[in-house]
Amino acid sequence: MQMNPTDAPADQSGHAGRQLPLPAEIIAMSEGETACRFCGVSYLLLSRMEALQREFATLEKELEARKQYAEERPGLLERVRMAEEQSQGFRASLEEQHGLNQLLQESTAQWKLKYQLSERRLDQTTQDLQAMSSRLLRSQALIRKSSGTIRVLKQEVDGLKRETVSSLRLLRTSVKESLIHVQTHANVLVEAQIADRVRESNLKLSQEFEEQNTVLRSQVDDLALQVAQSQHNVRQMTEAKNKADAELSVERQRVADMESTAAQYSAKLNEERQALQISTDAWKAKEASLTATLQAVHRELDSSLENARKIASQLDAERQLRTEVERALADARAAQTSSQASREKLIDDLRIKHVALEQRIRQMEAERADTVAAHQNRLVQLQASFQEKLVAAQNQREQECKQESAVVVGALEKDLAATRAALKQIQEAEQAAKEQVRKLQNEMDAIKDRAAEGMENVKRLHDRSRVLEQEKRSALAALDELKRRHNAATEQHIMELEQCKLRISELELERNKVLREVQSKQASQLQWTETKRQLEEEIVALKETVRDECEERLKLIEQLNAFRSGASSVAGSTASLNRGGAVSPRTDTPSRAAAVASPGNNRPSDGVAGGFEAYFESKLEKASAKKSRKIRALGR
Repeated sequence: MQMNPTDAPADQSGHAGRQLPLPAEIIAMSEGETACRFCGVSYLLLSRMEALQREFATLEKELEARKQYAEERPGLLERVRMAEEQSQGFRASLEEQHGLNQLLQESTAQWKLKYQLSERRLDQTTQDLQAMSSRLLRSQALIRKSSGTIRVLKQEVDGLKRETVSSLRLLRTSVKESLIHVQTHANVLVEAQIADRVRESNLKLSQEFEEQNTVLRSQVDDLALQVAQSQHNVRQMTEAKNKADAELSVERQRVADMESTAAQYSAKLNEERQALQISTDAWKAKEASLTATLQAVHRELDSSLENARKIASQLDAERQLRTEVERALADARAAQTSSQASREKLIDDLRIKHVALEQRIRQMEAERADTVAAHQNRLVQLQASFQEKLVAAQNQREQECKQESAVVVGALEKDLAATRAALKQIQEAEQAAKEQVRKLQNEMDAIKDRAAEGMENVKRLHDRSRVLEQEKRSALAALDELKRRHNAATEQHIMELEQCKLRISELELERNKVLREVQSKQASQLQWTETKRQLEEEIVALKETVRDECEERLKLIEQLNAFRSGASSVAGSTASLNRGGAVSPRTDTPSRAAAVASPGNNRPSDGVAGGFEAYFESKLEKASAKKSRKIRALGR
């Protein structure tokens, strides 16, 4: 496309500042049509160049942003790493808190166990206090009974002493009376006889007194021995009682252990029963599944029987077809109109079809029989296998349960026999203690001392029970405090856990955002690489265009020199042009513009040539400046 030279300066001056897009008709033209008349640069190419420059600016900004991102990327990665470490720390703290919660639960369980043990000890102490109180009451009753017996014995001894003294007094009075009687009657013989009798009676009385005194002394010695023996027996019984109490406590503990063991065995037996019930349910479920399988097999067998019926119906249809074929064969034989060759061929075809149908019928009948037999055999095998497995499993489980039950029952029977023997020994010891207590006739001081000791023990036990009660209250208070702290700590940990979860979710969102930015930057990097490659290709093309323009510039300089040498001819041409009118813009060239000067008017022609030369040189300088700027921009 040729441009008007009057419009060229405005066009050329607008190259650098063009921002609006080119019209559609210019875009539709080729580069040769949109080339400038003076510099030879295409408007389309120039618009592309400006678009490339703008794209270069955009890419430079993006490159700066990418550089900034590359500088910020370690910080982002560090933040992501710190967030991951923080999340790991949160997880570790959460696990530690979980461990603390477990420890707190274990300590709570231990406190509960201690509380139960203290309650058991308190109950045992209460029972011991009650038993000791009953034993003290029995001891006091025995003391009262023994003191009554001792009083009766003392009363008997005092009565014997009084009787002896009274008999001696009577004897003395009788002796005095006898002496008075002897003195009164003065009968020596009688006196002698009386004296003999008195002597005999005195001897008898003295002997009786000695005997009674000996008996009383022996009785007193026996009583002293009995008292000493009773004291010894009391000491032995006290020791035996203490030992029996210790053995009784041991046996009670053993009985409690046996009861707990029996409870454990009972629980284990219940667990075994439950396991047996579960296994029975499992076997029932398995039986139900096998029943369902059998039903499925029955359904399959029914379907196979249905298929067999269908096959039988097909066989019936084939038999009908065979009868029809036979009927057709008979008709064919009966047909006299057809030729002998066609009849033979038809007969052969019918025979072949008949043989094939018979083979197919026999094959289908054999398949039906095989299918029915296979299904029946499979059904029988499944039923037999299921029954065998069920019976074997039931027998095995019953044997295991019987063995375990026998072991548990044997252990329980042994423990029960040992418990009964221990209880029997305890009862025998208690009976012996009761028998020995019945025989006791202890002194009051020792019994009172024992009673005082018992009361002191009772007081100590009461004090111990109060201490245990206080410990129980303190343990309950500590347990409540632990529960309150545990609940507060649990709520605090739950809040911290929620905060950790929120922080983790925020970090995950930030991490996903950073990853999306990284992915977008990578995609932009790939796009920039592709764009850079295209721009480099366009730069190469522009360099070739600049080289071509430089060659054209050299040609224009040569033409300018030629114009300078032919100034006279140019002046003549200019004068003729002035006389003839304006020249069409499409045919106006520099050579023709130089040829308008008149040959005879040298000075005006020189002015026109000089003006044209100056105008042309200014255009060349502008074009060279623009090219140099473009080249520098492309170099950058």
